[in-house]
Amino acid sequence: MTDEEAPKAHTSIHRRPATKSLGGRLLFLLYVLSPLAVLAVLCWLVALAIPRGPQMQNDRRGAGGGETGGANAIGEMIEHKGR
Repeated sequence: MTDEEAPKAHTSIHRRPATKSLGGRLLFLLYVLSPLAVLAVLCWLVALAIPRGPQMQNDRRGAGGGETGGANAIGEMIEHKGR
């Protein structure tokens, strides 16, 4: 085989994208970003589904009740009994 017949070695390190048209690149970009868009929509739907506001309208007593979390429940019971 002579030098003219021998295949030339690929000298470029960087490969060009397979799609050269703008439409192909846009489709590829949408394909790559679609999982992120789906995740964002799912997070948004979960945030909308979370109920807001109090679920119970009972007195705040015991562990986890109200702002104090029950830390003052015994003191509040003693205070109310003294009245």
